[in-house]
Amino acid sequence: MPPNKKIKIIVADDHHVVRAGLKTLLQFESDFEVVAEAKNIHSVYEALRLNEDADVLIIDLKWHENTHAGIDLIKNIRSKQEVNSPLRIVVISNYSHLLSEAENAGADIALTKNFEGDYLVAKIRDAVHNPANLPHFSVAPRTDPLTSREKEILQLIQRGLSDKIIATQLNISEQTVKNHNKNMFDKLNASNRQEAVTRGLLSGIIQLQDTATHS
Repeated sequence: MPPNKKIKIIVADDHHVVRAGLKTLLQFESDFEVVAEAKNIHSVYEALRLNEDADVLIIDLKWHENTHAGIDLIKNIRSKQEVNSPLRIVVISNYSHLLSEAENAGADIALTKNFEGDYLVAKIRDAVHNPANLPHFSVAPRTDPLTSREKEILQLIQRGLSDKIIATQLNISEQTVKNHNKNMFDKLNASNRQEAVTRGLLSGIIQLQDTATHS
């Protein structure tokens, strides 16, 4: 592809926070453009139909408790494409034992979710500009820079709790929570709570949990 052309990306995941996090991460790259998001299998096909010139499709393997839904999706997409289709399919999953199945189904890159954002960005660029290096499958190197308390607080942030409520729940001062937040943001290279949660989820430091509700 021409060096000055932006890489057009479709992000597909059934969790809004993951889609939003990936979009936030990718849109910081001047040569990337997220052209569509897909929240279910049907909307993946629709996004591909409306963006026929997309360069990259990023998908999860597990959709709505079905761990093989992503593999079936890849097979269906590949069966309807020309042999030399330029679309690169990038799989991200918590299920490392399924990476070989993703390869057989037609994925170009498959990574476990414990990767850093820069690692994913580099692999996307490599997939588009250096297709001779494909396919590429790996258990991404994990970084876990946070203390146990910082991870605990980040998990509570992911659930939607405010600093004040977190302080009460952990029996510490709100200022202490804010201090931990600052340390977390620095370690994760995040500028705000949403970005910190995104990087925590993608690196496997925290897990996606139901949002808390309060009266």
